[in-house]
Amino acid sequence: MKLLFIEDPVNSPASLAPELRNLGYAVDQCVDGKDAIERATRGEYDIVILDLMLPRDTSLMVLHEIREANREIDILILSTREQIRDRVTALIQGADDYLVKPVSCAELDARIRQLSGAGPGREARPANKPGISRSGQPDFRIGDLLQFCEAGEIELVISEVRLADLLKRIARGLEATALARGVNLVVPESRLPTVLVDASWMEQLLVNLIFNAITSSRAGSRVELQVSSNCGYCRIDIECSGAPDCDLALIERFARHLNLRVDSASRKAGRFRVGIGQIRIL
Repeated sequence: MKLLFIEDPVNSPASLAPELRNLGYAVDQCVDGKDAIERATRGEYDIVILDLMLPRDTSLMVLHEIREANREIDILILSTREQIRDRVTALIQGADDYLVKPVSCAELDARIRQLSGAGPGREARPANKPGISRSGQPDFRIGDLLQFCEAGEIELVISEVRLADLLKRIARGLEATALARGVNLVVPESRLPTVLVDASWMEQLLVNLIFNAITSSRAGSRVELQVSSNCGYCRIDIECSGAPDCDLALIERFARHLNLRVDSASRKAGRFRVGIGQIRIL
C-alpha cells in the first residue's frame, strides 16, 4: 500500500513515517502544500496522511484542493486540535478520518487498515461521496452543523468552484435516492457560472435541501434545480411537488454563516420552491 505523508518536520519532529515503512508500507513524505497537492492528485497513492500544521500553507486549503482534484483517495488527518468543531470542519472539507496527536504507530496502522478495508472482517470501502452517506442520506443534519457554527468560528475555504460540476456531483450522489422514490431529479449542467464559495459546506447545504425535496415529493413527480444570475451574483432555486420536511429557519441561520441567503419558501401551482441566493460569481 502506498501512502503520502504530508507533515511539517518542525512541528512533527518525531515522524511516524519510518515506523510505517517498517510495517511494510511504501511511504513518500512531503513538507510543502503545493507539492503535496500535485502528488496527491496524480492517482499514485492509496491514502494521504495530512498533518494540519503545515508551514506557509493553509492546511485546510490543501485538504480541500486534494479532495476536489481526487474524489476517490482516502485522506486521514493528524492534528493537535481536539475540539469537535475542528473535527467536523475537516470532515466537511473532505477528510475520511481524524486522529488527535500524539498518536501511536499502532493506532495509525489500525486506522489505515480500516480506511483501506484491510481490517478484520471488513469489505472494501465504496468510493467516498463527500456530503452524502453510503445510505444516500446527508452525512450531517443542518441542525447539527449549526450547533458547531454557533459554538465558535468555522473555517471557510473560499475557492473558485464550477457550479455545473458541483451540481452534477450532488445529483450523482442522490441518484439512487431519487430512483427509489420514483422522483426525477433535474439539474442544469451547461452555461452555469464559476462561483466563489466554500464548496464542501455549500455541498452540505444543497444535499440537505435536495434530499428533503426528493423524499417529500410524490412518485412520478420531479425535483428541479434552476440557476439564475444578476449583478455579479447567482441563486439556486429548488422546486418540488411536496413540502420538504426540514426546518427552514435552521437552514437560513446556517446559510448566514456561509455568507449565503435562503429565501422564504413559496408555493405556487402545487409546486414548492426554496432558493439559495447571494452566491458570488467569479
